[in-house]
Amino acid sequence: MNRKVKLLIFTLTLTSLVFFGAQESSGEEIQLPQKSTSTQAILSLEKIFDIGEYSVINIKADPNGQTMNAVGAVINFSTQNLKIEKIYTGNSFCLFFVENNYSNEDGIINLACGLPSPGISEEGLVTQVVFRHLNSEITTIKFSKESQVLANDGFGTNILNEIKNLSF
Repeated sequence: MNRKVKLLIFTLTLTSLVFFGAQESSGEEIQLPQKSTSTQAILSLEKIFDIGEYSVINIKADPNGQTMNAVGAVINFSTQNLKIEKIYTGNSFCLFFVENNYSNEDGIINLACGLPSPGISEEGLVTQVVFRHLNSEITTIKFSKESQVLANDGFGTNILNEIKNLSF
């Protein structure tokens, strides 16, 4: 199954969880969620520290005051300059990962994760990646255009507006 299909399934699943999880069972009239019209979230890569030939990179999502509950990220890196040693999800704001894999041969990381409603409205750590430097060349790690930050608005609106890649 290709990435776009997986991301679509993930988006539909989260949208269903958000919408049906947010309904009241008291018999009162149900208010439908309002679709978010503002796009202002940020996905960023941040180098935390180096230890010898290794670098630890944080992948973060910041909804800038909106509420998010899912992130889908495709990240590319140079296979001639870097090799992934480990991906840590223990400190992530995400409670579940639908996709969490990488390929050192293709230079790609695929992440899709989320948490149930009400989501979070502050910057959150998606995951940490430990890279091993294969040489001393400057390299760049980049988010692809497929990456998303989804609002907890009942529609799974992509609110991503800014991407901060990393060169080091």
